[in-house]
Amino acid sequence: MERILNNLGMSNLEKLKGFHNDIYKATYQEKDIIIRISERRTKEELLEEVMILNEVKDQVRIAAPVKVDNQYVIKEKAYILCFFELVNGLNWYETTLTQNTHFEAGKELGLLHLALSKLPNVSRNHFDEHPDIQLLKDAKELYQDELSNLLNKLNSYKVDKREYGLIHGDYLFSNLLYHEDGVTIIDFDDMEYNYYLYDIAVYLFYLLLGGNPSDIDKKANIEIFQSFIKGYIRVNQEVILDFDKLMDLFRLRQLKLLGTITKKFDQSSLGEWQKKYIKLCEEQFMNDQDFVDIPYKKIYQDILERQEK
Repeated sequence: MERILNNLGMSNLEKLKGFHNDIYKATYQEKDIIIRISERRTKEELLEEVMILNEVKDQVRIAAPVKVDNQYVIKEKAYILCFFELVNGLNWYETTLTQNTHFEAGKELGLLHLALSKLPNVSRNHFDEHPDIQLLKDAKELYQDELSNLLNKLNSYKVDKREYGLIHGDYLFSNLLYHEDGVTIIDFDDMEYNYYLYDIAVYLFYLLLGGNPSDIDKKANIEIFQSFIKGYIRVNQEVILDFDKLMDLFRLRQLKLLGTITKKFDQSSLGEWQKKYIKLCEEQFMNDQDFVDIPYKKIYQDILERQEK
């Protein structure tokens, strides 16, 4: 890979942490950029991602696409490369996530949803076609049953275009860069059609799990939600957020992560966090329990009512 990047005129190559994709930092024509080596997307899908990001980049803070050799996406042998501007910001582990941080994260997501909702239809997949969902197609029966029941339920809902559309798909704290005056959104690889509320569910999901999936700090997470949703509705009250669907969307993310852990990790050397997460999932599936018993709908409605007074 480094030989390919060097041949494209890259220098100062540095491999960064990536989960589904290999990520590099490099210098190209005297500017620092980020290179994503895509493993799950076709060249056509990446070109469409670039088109979408170029449409919304003036309305929301994102790492915008850039051209290399006059191309946004380059296919070299088995590799597909796309390029983004390097944003100077802190990663989540380099800063402290405060209530103001969560407010800014909610605000930026609200702006993103507004921008995406105004775009014409594109050919991104819907939530039930996500690669991580496919991982569970031949999983143990308990997981398959839970997935089947969930997808049947989600697909039975009457879809309102004000609550369902193109979303980020992976809006968690590690896909944000932090500044003194807000956040920048990165990594749109999972962009899909889903409920706008799903992006909110994802943001809350990983903060709820924290460092110990068997010990969720409800009080702290209620405060996070209050700050986040205040930021969101500060800029966006056009979309519909039906919090009656939130537990289903939590379950969707729960299953996606479960599929990744059970199919892409060595099961003989799982860490304690992964083991506790699998135990949590299996207990909830067998006992028909929600992911967490926090009254998000009431909290949301109370905030809306106070703002109207």
